[in-house]
Amino acid sequence: MIKTNNSDQKKWESLGLSLDWFAKDPEGANYLIRSRLIYSIVGFNFSAQDQPALRLTERGLEILKEGQFVSVTQAVMPHYFRRVFGGGGKLVERQANKAWTYLGTGKGFVPVDRWKHTEFISVAKINSMDQEELLKHAFHQNLNANHRCVVQVVTQPRGIVGTNNPLTRNFHLYKPVHASLRIIDAEGNVYSTSFGATEEEHRYTDGCTNLLTSHNGVPTILDYEEFLVHEGRVTTSIAISSQDCTTLLTKIKKLRQKTVRFQLLKQNCNTMIAKLLALTGTSVNLRLPARELLFRMVPFSQTMSRVSGRMVDALPIWVGTALKTIAYILMFIPKQTFNFVMNLALIFLGSLKGSPLITSPVKDIDGFEDFYNLGGALFGERLQQIDCSAKMIEWQLGHQGTWVHSYRGPSMSIIPPTSKDLQAADQALKSKMQNLYKNF
Repeated sequence: MIKTNNSDQKKWESLGLSLDWFAKDPEGANYLIRSRLIYSIVGFNFSAQDQPALRLTERGLEILKEGQFVSVTQAVMPHYFRRVFGGGGKLVERQANKAWTYLGTGKGFVPVDRWKHTEFISVAKINSMDQEELLKHAFHQNLNANHRCVVQVVTQPRGIVGTNNPLTRNFHLYKPVHASLRIIDAEGNVYSTSFGATEEEHRYTDGCTNLLTSHNGVPTILDYEEFLVHEGRVTTSIAISSQDCTTLLTKIKKLRQKTVRFQLLKQNCNTMIAKLLALTGTSVNLRLPARELLFRMVPFSQTMSRVSGRMVDALPIWVGTALKTIAYILMFIPKQTFNFVMNLALIFLGSLKGSPLITSPVKDIDGFEDFYNLGGALFGERLQQIDCSAKMIEWQLGHQGTWVHSYRGPSMSIIPPTSKDLQAADQALKSKMQNLYKNF
C-alpha cells in the first residue's frame, strides 16, 4: 500500500493530468509518480494533439505494457520496483530481477535494460510532418546533399539563468554538465543515448575520494535527462546523410557490445558526443587546462580578462613581449607549486583508482582511449587537461542549428514549438545564455 500525499497530487496536476483520475485511483497514480513512469508516459508526446498512453477504466489507471493496456495496481505495481543509482536508476522486475523501460515506440513498458540490452534500439518515432519541421530547423552542412537524417546534441546547464549572484554565476557556468546525443533516421525513428556506467560500476565512484575513479561505461538507451526539469535545454540539430546516420548507429552498437573507460576529466559523456560527431564531419574542441577552468570559475574573471587584454594591447609590442618574459620567470615557481597542489588534489579525489578492466575493452573505436586510471604525477600538467562541458555548450550556443527550449513539462523537445509566443520566449532564453557564455 502506497500512502498518498498532497505533493504527489500537485505533481500529477502539474503534468496536466486529471485530478479526477488521481482521486479514483490514488494508489496507482502515486506509484506512477514515485516510480517516475509517469514522466516518460507524458514526455513521449510530441504534439499538443497527442494523448498520454494512459487511461482510466473500472480496473483503475492503465498504462501500455508490451503494446497492451494493463492495470497499474494489478499488473505493474506489485511486480516492479525502482532501484536508484547514478544515471537515472532503473525499474526492476522483482521475480526475474530484470530491468524494464518505458519507451515511446507504441509498446510502452518493455523489458529493455538501458545499459545491457543486446540491441541498440530506437526510443520513439516522430511523424512525417514533424520530420519535415525538424529538417527546416536543422543546420545543413551541404545544402546540395539530400540529408534526411538528423543528429542532435543536447545539454541542460543548470543554475545560470535564474541566478543574479555574481559570486556564484561563473561557478555554475563551468561546473560539469551532462551531454547526450539523439539520432533521427530518415523514417523518423528516434535514438537517444549518452555515456554512462552500469549499476555494478557505479559503486566504484561512491564518495568524494572516488570522484575521479576510472570505470567501465557504455552508451545507454534513452538518456536519463530526457524528461528531467531544466532551465533551458540547449539542442543543436545537424542534418546528415543516411550513410552518416548508419555510421553513427554502427559505432554506438559496437561500443555497447564492448566497454569504454569512463573518466570524469579525461573521457566523459561530452567526449563521447564529440568523438561521434567527428564521424559526421563536425569538430568540437573540448580541451581546457585545469588552471584556465579554475580561473573562469572565479567571480568577475571575465572583467579581469578584458581589462588585462586591453592593457597589453595598448602597450608597444616590445614592451608587451618583455613583460610576458618577466611574468614567465616570476611565475615559474608559483606555477609549479600550483601544479603540485592540483595534482595532489586529483590523487586525493581518486585519479589513481580504477575499476577492474573488462577483458574486451574497446581499442579500435575512433579516438577512444583504453586506460586503467587517470594516473598520478606530482609535477607537470599532463593530468590537468580536461574535456570541459562548458566548451560543448559554448560551441552549441554559437551554432546555427541550435535551439534553446524552455521547460514546459516533461518532453524530449525534438522540434521547436510552432507558437510564435513560445518561439519568442525560447529565443529570449537563448540570447540570455549566449550573453552569459560569450564573455570568454
